[in-house]
Amino acid sequence: MILEISGGGPDQPVGRVELIDKRAMAHHGDTPRICTNFFRKIEVKDGVESAYLSNYLKFFYVSGAINNYQAGSNNLRNLNYTEYETIEVPLPPLNEQRRIVDRIEVLFAQLDKGDEALCAVQKQLTRYRQSVLKAAVNGQLTADWRAENADRLEHGRDLLARILRARRETFNGRGKYKEPADLHIADYPELPDTWTWASVEQVVGVFGNGLSRQPAGHETPFPILRISAVRPMKVDMGDRRFYLPEPKEDLSSYRVQRGDLLFTRYNGSGHLVGVCGLVRSDAPTLHPDKLIKARPVSNELTNLDYLELAWNSGLTRRHIEANTKTTSGQKGIAGSDIKAAPFPLPPVEEQNEIARRVGEALANIQIATLMCQSELARSTALRQSILKDAFTGRLVAQNPDDEPAADLLTRIKAASGAKLTRRSKGAAERAARQADPKGIMS
Repeated sequence: MILEISGGGPDQPVGRVELIDKRAMAHHGDTPRICTNFFRKIEVKDGVESAYLSNYLKFFYVSGAINNYQAGSNNLRNLNYTEYETIEVPLPPLNEQRRIVDRIEVLFAQLDKGDEALCAVQKQLTRYRQSVLKAAVNGQLTADWRAENADRLEHGRDLLARILRARRETFNGRGKYKEPADLHIADYPELPDTWTWASVEQVVGVFGNGLSRQPAGHETPFPILRISAVRPMKVDMGDRRFYLPEPKEDLSSYRVQRGDLLFTRYNGSGHLVGVCGLVRSDAPTLHPDKLIKARPVSNELTNLDYLELAWNSGLTRRHIEANTKTTSGQKGIAGSDIKAAPFPLPPVEEQNEIARRVGEALANIQIATLMCQSELARSTALRQSILKDAFTGRLVAQNPDDEPAADLLTRIKAASGAKLTRRSKGAAERAARQADPKGIMS
């Protein structure tokens, strides 16, 4: 059995235990094993089942009692092993220990099967979510609706022309108005007849980075989002710090409002670079330089929920991943590459229908996901309950024919004393040999 004695952290106490049994040794069976200084090898005395003690120490760990045996700082916890050795372990007769271990293994095996099934469902839900988003942006999700409403739908090309006209008419930037670059769609996937390809730049009127100065180290009247606030199809307005403006600093262009879409510019993980989330509240908040704000030209000509899912999916996501660069270990994407990202633009009525159907599907997926999480948490609680019963004498029946635990403990102490005596005698003989290496002394 090995005991973790170093390496814990703020959210993970040190002191986890693993039993080195046949199953553990069978994994990469030809590879030599050593115990590093992050662990301590524990050899169990005769009269105590290793699996019984291992289960008890695991129960002791997850019960939270292990927190009383932590040493070191909060950022790197070590185990106070001297104190840990004083833990009292309930000791039933040896045969009862074996019955307890057998019963735990049977019950845990049943729970393992249930957990495996739940994890399989979670994977299926992830794949289903991906398939829904894929179908949403290639037209398959609303193929039936489109066929039923084909005679009344405005073509995507005409819709894009109206968006670009509104973009010119509402321009309020610096310098002369500049038309967005045209897309080269020859190599793009084929779209439904009434759809067209557009770029992020073509449908947004406001696009820009946030504040570059470091946030304040204390609370101010000016909350500013963290980069971690933006995840695919989500903005957590509560994930924020605070900003202290310079005297007379104009913050108006850095304010976030309902209906804005935020892109991440940088992240340590590539899969989180360029992800997009829609702001769904009016909480007055600023955004930092690592988040790009994109404000659509018109909420009447584009469905915000559709833009959010389209800008996290399909060719748009592949474009962002292809243009992500790494500098000094930090992954990032230029705003110009985000503006150039293509996405499929359906008629606005179909955008609304896509957003509705995707919303329903994602809501159902979320419900099923929460149910899986709840059942997995219930399984964890059941394991705790099983272990608690095991070590309070309620899991298996007691047998009066078993050797009394008091007698077992006496035998263990006697064996330990005899072993200690042999060790002491051996140490004395070694000391004598060292004092008189020629064997002069007897």
